[in-house]
Amino acid sequence: MNYLDDAVSLDRFVDWILSAGYDINRLSNHDEWFERIETKLKSLPDEERQQSALNILMAFKEPLYGGPSWVECTNFKKLVSSLDTLGSLPHLSESYIHKYLDDLSLVGMISKPTTMAGQHPIAQDAKASSITHVNAYAAMEAGADLKHYSYKLEELHPEQVDIKVDYCGICHSDLSMINNEWRNARYPLVPGHEIVGEVVAAGSMVKNIKVGDKVGVGWLSESCMSCSQCMQGSQHLCRDTKTTIAKSNGGFADYVRAHWAWAIPLPDGIDMSKAGPLLCGGITVFNPLIAAAVLPTDRVGVIGIGGLGHLALKFLKHWGCEVVAFSSTESKKEQILKMGATKVINSRSKDELRAIRGKLDFIINTTNVSLDWASYIKALAPKGKFFTVGMVLEPMNIPSGLLIAGERVVGGSPVGSPELISRMLDFCVRHDIYPEVEEFPMEEVNEALAHLNVGKARYRIVLKA
Repeated sequence: MNYLDDAVSLDRFVDWILSAGYDINRLSNHDEWFERIETKLKSLPDEERQQSALNILMAFKEPLYGGPSWVECTNFKKLVSSLDTLGSLPHLSESYIHKYLDDLSLVGMISKPTTMAGQHPIAQDAKASSITHVNAYAAMEAGADLKHYSYKLEELHPEQVDIKVDYCGICHSDLSMINNEWRNARYPLVPGHEIVGEVVAAGSMVKNIKVGDKVGVGWLSESCMSCSQCMQGSQHLCRDTKTTIAKSNGGFADYVRAHWAWAIPLPDGIDMSKAGPLLCGGITVFNPLIAAAVLPTDRVGVIGIGGLGHLALKFLKHWGCEVVAFSSTESKKEQILKMGATKVINSRSKDELRAIRGKLDFIINTTNVSLDWASYIKALAPKGKFFTVGMVLEPMNIPSGLLIAGERVVGGSPVGSPELISRMLDFCVRHDIYPEVEEFPMEEVNEALAHLNVGKARYRIVLKA
């Protein structure tokens, strides 16, 4: 079963089919059954298979809810045998299964059972009444000011939670989405993906959090929870992730919905008014420190001391590193030093860039503009690592010889997994690490966006609901 839509592992699915009146014989050896159905499903085109009953096989092979059921079911085999005649198979909801089995009985392929199951117990009422109506602010077209916008939510799925928004940060990515710079925006678009608030409704399969808990939601709000990346704990690299604002409605609203795994419990003592930006900007610069295995003894560099860069400074200071900040704004120098930099280099000075050559073990770029990348690669020591988290739209001109000669590495990094976000939040509370924020009331969202757009934000903006 599709975990996000129905949250049914195969063993529970089989129990439900039994309760619907169909005969199932359980076998001790399932290998032949599994291989036969897997072969049939894999014969489908990739784009159809992704939303097909292959999800059932994955649940069978790597169940999330207890052990798998070894089954042999004639009716089920007939259902699978006709998959290739269906074209694109929809997600297998309970109502769909009921209808499909009924259709099979009408054409004489199976006998209609004398009893039919009601709603499966795992899909029954949520643990609290779900939210049905949301008031928000949305852009109706690319580049437009945000306007009042109301929408209705579908029925709460078993693994989803509804969250009452207390605060929501504004990220530069919100501006990019409003302006459709990445060509994937859908309108009306409700921005906002640095959300903190309280769980007010939880589906019947939600784990680890409950109604009343304080949680945060960042750039991602769902992942498939069954692919190899999800099973390895790298849910942020799942091919089927759902972003909080590109495929859904974000946090410039009174409520937002997410899969429970991406509703990150907030640690005790966290400052809710400043925590939102940590869920996107914070994890964006924290993840590379883990991925690059940065050590407390390392000399590191941060390019661009803005919304992302100032958080990188704070993390690296408490990491124990010697931190070099690259900035073109002289007026920021004193504040940059207070936030954790050991030294500030004028990124427009060729002499200062030349003086740092070969001395840094790690550099993180937080800017989204093209720079003299060769100068920064030369600043790396042998085997040094350069990570970019800024979305530079133009190709980055990096001479390969600079990488080969010193065994230097260039990489990129998105956000992070739910587990890493949770670890980052604990680290922040332990060391009192928060972004520098300016707070606006939610109803002044357009003024706040304009403030960010002209580069006046110091250094993150948070909307209070």
